[in-house]
Amino acid sequence: MRKLIPIIVVIVAIGFTVIATKDIIIRSAVIKAIHHTTGLKVSVKGLKTSLHSGIIDVTGLKVYNPSGFHDKIMADIPLIYMDADLKGMLKGRISFNDIKIHLNEFTIIRDEKGQVNVNSIKTIKEKEKPEPEKKAAEPKPLNIDLLQLKIGSVIYKDYSKGDPPLIRKYALNIDEKYKDVKDLASVVNIIVAKAMKKAALEYLLNFDISKITGHLPSVLKESAGIVSKGASSVTKAAGEGVSAATNTVKKATGAFSEMFHMKKSE
Repeated sequence: MRKLIPIIVVIVAIGFTVIATKDIIIRSAVIKAIHHTTGLKVSVKGLKTSLHSGIIDVTGLKVYNPSGFHDKIMADIPLIYMDADLKGMLKGRISFNDIKIHLNEFTIIRDEKGQVNVNSIKTIKEKEKPEPEKKAAEPKPLNIDLLQLKIGSVIYKDYSKGDPPLIRKYALNIDEKYKDVKDLASVVNIIVAKAMKKAALEYLLNFDISKITGHLPSVLKESAGIVSKGASSVTKAAGEGVSAATNTVKKATGAFSEMFHMKKSE
């Protein structure tokens, strides 16, 4: 029995370590995932996870403008709720039953030189470049069964005529649902396209929405209302024990990283 005591102490210590660090590990993975997709600086105020239920609550997420723009923040997202399919992740599938994004305020800026901040988003910049000749590595399979998107308002700031800028605020009150989303790039592009279109800024900024929505499945474009005229309407639609918990954290975190071809943090 005395020999078992040190072993029990070690197991308990590992358990507390896993519980204490799981949020830090997954928080880092979430930040890296969004940064990898957008190419922009990202910060997260808080994150809570439940290993048994697969629920991940992200609070106070901010996406920042690239250097050179007057305003620091591009997107203020107070809440992201993710219901992860942990069993699927342990089998190598990146799957979410439900993701809810509440984007409170999205700021679109045109600077003194006429440059627009959203053009710095990686998914948009890549659409402006010619397709590479060599075949890129296949991304790890991803599926979001249900994406629920809320966008409160868009702030448009135009510095092209000088400072102070022309400022317009558009209350969008978007509350929509999308099914079977296959990658985070699609999520980013839907947000930009919806914000631009609903605020009628695509024409003012001469922004071609089709360049970021061309790769989206038709059902997503239709449900987002970003298709050409004549399109048909579509309805918008844990672990057990210390070792199992540790394994879940490692594999789930690794799945986030592998999805974007990133190495795990050492």
